[in-house]
Amino acid sequence: MSANITLQQAAEQAHQLEIISLMIESYPHKFTDTDITVLASLMVKLSGGVSGFLSEKSAAQEGKS
Repeated sequence: MSANITLQQAAEQAHQLEIISLMIESYPHKFTDTDITVLASLMVKLSGGVSGFLSEKSAAQEGKS
């Protein structure tokens, strides 16, 4: 998976993921099943972008070594 995002975008996506996680942790009974499904899908999308970015940066660093 190619992560065509910048460091700033990766940081923003990680922060958004943290906020969503904190919301779910703080208010677990306030969400419907549909809300959880939508939030889970968003979390997958956000974490995938960050993971791809970090994987590419890690591979690039290993290639320089």
